[in-house]
Amino acid sequence: MNSQEAVQTHEKICTLIISNRILEAIILLENFISYSKLTAKLDEVFEQKRIYIDMLNYTIGNVIDPHKALIHNNIKRSLLEKADATLQYAQVNMGLHIFHLNRELKLDLLSDFSEQTIHQLDELSFKEELDDILVGQPYEKSNTININFDEIIRKSFHLAWLSERLKETDIELYNKILNSERFTIENRCQIVSGLSLGLQRLFDKEKFKLLFSYFHSSDQLVRQRALVGLFIAFVFHDKRISLYPEIQIILNKIISETPKELLKHLLLQVLNACDTENISKKFREEILPEVIKIESKLKNKFKFDPSLSDDLGIEKNPDWESIIQDSPNLMDKLQEFTDLQMEGSDVLMGTFSMLKHFDFFKKEENWFLPFTENTTVNEYIAKSEENDILSASLAYSPFMCNSDKFSLLLNLQYMQESQKRTLLNYINAETDQLKELVKDKESVDPLFSIKLMITHTVQDLYRFIKLYPYHTEIPDIFLHEWNIFEINALKLLIAEAECKNDIAHFYFNRSIYFFALPIYQDMASVEHDNPIYYEKIGFCFEQLKNYSNAIENYKKAELFDVNHNWIYKRIAWCFRKLKDYENALNYYLEAEKNEPENTIIQTQIGYCLIELNQYNEALNHFNTIYYNNIDNQKLWRPLAWCYLNTGKLEEAETLYLQIIENNPTYNDYFNLGHLLWAKGYINKAIHYYQNSIKQSTDGFTHFLASYEEDKKLLINLGINSLDIDIIPDILRNELA
Repeated sequence: MNSQEAVQTHEKICTLIISNRILEAIILLENFISYSKLTAKLDEVFEQKRIYIDMLNYTIGNVIDPHKALIHNNIKRSLLEKADATLQYAQVNMGLHIFHLNRELKLDLLSDFSEQTIHQLDELSFKEELDDILVGQPYEKSNTININFDEIIRKSFHLAWLSERLKETDIELYNKILNSERFTIENRCQIVSGLSLGLQRLFDKEKFKLLFSYFHSSDQLVRQRALVGLFIAFVFHDKRISLYPEIQIILNKIISETPKELLKHLLLQVLNACDTENISKKFREEILPEVIKIESKLKNKFKFDPSLSDDLGIEKNPDWESIIQDSPNLMDKLQEFTDLQMEGSDVLMGTFSMLKHFDFFKKEENWFLPFTENTTVNEYIAKSEENDILSASLAYSPFMCNSDKFSLLLNLQYMQESQKRTLLNYINAETDQLKELVKDKESVDPLFSIKLMITHTVQDLYRFIKLYPYHTEIPDIFLHEWNIFEINALKLLIAEAECKNDIAHFYFNRSIYFFALPIYQDMASVEHDNPIYYEKIGFCFEQLKNYSNAIENYKKAELFDVNHNWIYKRIAWCFRKLKDYENALNYYLEAEKNEPENTIIQTQIGYCLIELNQYNEALNHFNTIYYNNIDNQKLWRPLAWCYLNTGKLEEAETLYLQIIENNPTYNDYFNLGHLLWAKGYINKAIHYYQNSIKQSTDGFTHFLASYEEDKKLLINLGINSLDIDIIPDILRNELA
C-alpha cells in the first residue's frame, strides 16, 4: 500500500463511519490497522465494536436508553480518530519527505519540544523580571539565556502541520506565541498557516480551537489568515463537524463575527483559486498567441470574414452583465484579464511558478511569511539599496501575493544590471500609482485592505500546494468540489453573506454550468417572474446538452423578457440539436423578423431547409446570402450541396473543385464522388470515394454508413440501382 492508497482507504473508512455504516467501517479499519502494524489500536477498536453491538442488542430488545444518541456519536468520533491515527502511522513509515523533516528537526524524539521551549521561555521571563527588580542594586547578572526564536517558529510550524493530535504542552506553546511580545506578527502568521495545513491533513479539534484563538488576534493580518484556515477546514471536514458541537459553535461565531462582505469575498477567492489553472491555460492559449501574432497582423492587413459557424452554443445573452467577454480581439482579452485581476483572480500564477527554486523556499514556513516593508530575509538576500527600494515598492502592490513578492526580490540579485535597472525604474514609476489605487479603493470600500490580506493568503496557500517540490505528499484542497448544496458550512456562510447570486454568477461566467444550474433554479423558485434566471437556467441546460429542459426554461423566460430575439435563437438552436428542424425553422424565422440582416440567422434558416429536404428553397436562400457575402468561403459547402441535390451539377462541380483546393474534408471527397458519378465519370467517382475513406478515421465503416444514407440522392441523380448496390464491393476489391 502506497501513500495514495492509504489516503483512499482512510477516506473510505471515514465515509462509512459518517454514513452510519459502522460495522462495515470497523472491518475495514481493523484490516487497515493490521496492515499498518499499529496493533495497539486493535484493542481500542474492539472495545468500540463491543459497545456498538451492545447498543444494537438494546435496540432490538426495545431497551430505552436516553444516552443512545450520545453513545452512538462517541463511537463514531472514536473510530474516526483511530482511522486518523492509523493513516498518520502508516504514512510516517512510508518514507515520505514531509515526515523526514520531523526527524531532521528532532520532533519525533521522545523528549517534548513544546515542554522544553515553554521552560526556556519561562526561564527567560523570570530572569528578565529579576533583572528589572534588582536594577540599581548590587547584583551580578546571570549569563544570557540564548533562545533561537526562528528555530522555535520553524519547529512549531512543522509540529502544527504534521502532528496527528496536539498535546496540552503544544497548545500552551501556541498560546504563548499568540500572546507573547517576544514573537512577531510574522511569526504568528506562520503558525496560523502551519495549523491550517495541519487541519487540511487530519481533523483535530484542538487545532480548530487554536485557530479560533488566533482569529481573535488584535492584528488583522493574523486574524484574516486564521479566518481563511478555518473556512477551508470547515469545508474540508464538513461531514465531521456535526459530531463536535464545540466546533459547530466556533463556525457559528465566526460567521456572526465576520462582516458579510468579507465572508463573500473569502468564498469567491477560494473559488477563484480553484479556477486558477483554467485562467493560466486561457492566458497561455489565448493571450500569448495573440501577442505573438500581433506584429504580423499589423504588417499584413486582411479582410475579416464574418464567422458563419453553425455552432451558436457560446452565444450568451448580450443583456447579461458578465466579466468574461468571449472576444477574439486581443485588447478585449487583455481587458478581461485586468478585470479578473482586479476582482482577485490569480493571473500571475504561471508567471511566478518558475521562481520558487530559491533556498528561501526550501524552508516550508517561508512560503507563508508575510511580505511587509520592514520584512528582512538577510539570510538569503544581501543588504543593498536596490533591495530596499524594491522591497518598499513591492509592499504596496495589491496584485502580488507575499510568496511572489519574495520570488521577485530573490530573483533581483541574479538579474543583469540593465534588467535590474529597468525593473526598478518600472516598479518605482508604478509605486505611487499603486498607492493611489489602494487609497482610492479604500475610500470606496473600507474593507479593501483586509480583503487583500484574504486574497494573498489564499494565493500563498495555492502556490505551496501546487508548487512545493513534494506537493504530491499533501492534500490538494483546490481539487475539492465546492458544491454549495452539499456542504453545510458553505450553505450557512452563503446564507449569512447573502451572496448566492454572486456564487451563481461566478460559476456561470467560468462555464461551470453543473454548479451554476441548481443555484439559479433555487433563486427562480423564489423570484418566479425574473426572466434572467430562466434564461440562465435554460443556457445551463443547453450547455449540459439537456435541450428539452433548456427549451422549457427559455419559454418561461419568453413570458417575462422583452428580448425575445435572443430567446428565439436559443430555442431554435436547441430544436436543431433535437433534430426537430421544423420547429427550429419556425423560431429562426421569428428571429429573422427582428434581425433581417443577421447572416448567422440566415445561415441557420438555410441549414434547417436542407435538413427538411427543401433544397430549392435552401438554394435560393443560400444564393441570397452568398450574393451579400461573396468572399465568404464557408458558404461554398451548403451551396454546393444544394446544387447537387437539385441536379445543377455544373454549378455544384465548380464549387466542389474550389473546396477541394482549400483543406477538403471527408465529406467533400465523398460528395464530389457522387457528383462525378452522376456525370458519368465512374472511375473518377471511385477515386474520390477512396480519398474519402483515407480521410476518415473509421475508414470503410464510415463510408458505408454515409453511402447508405445517400442512396436516395444517388437514385434521384439518375444512377442505376444495381450499380449503387455493387459500388461498395468494387471499393472493397480495390482496397484489398
